[in-house]
Amino acid sequence: MPRVTLTPAQREAAKRADQARDMADRLAVYKNRHSLSNKAIAADLGIRLETVARLLSADSTVRMPLATVWRLEEMIRS
Repeated sequence: MPRVTLTPAQREAAKRADQARDMADRLAVYKNRHSLSNKAIAADLGIRLETVARLLSADSTVRMPLATVWRLEEMIRS
């Protein structure tokens, strides 16, 4: 199998996509484990309902304040 050489930009894009997919998986598990709706998650984090849907679909272009990302990380670790 031939080796593929990725540019630094392609490596960074792949890394962001992997991180978004990981976050989406962990958020989906948290949502199902606690029987929450997207609306409840949005209210807890103080973000829009559409943002929660984008997070769950592993959209790597979602931008949030760092404090919100930390709250989200703490929330899905419990």
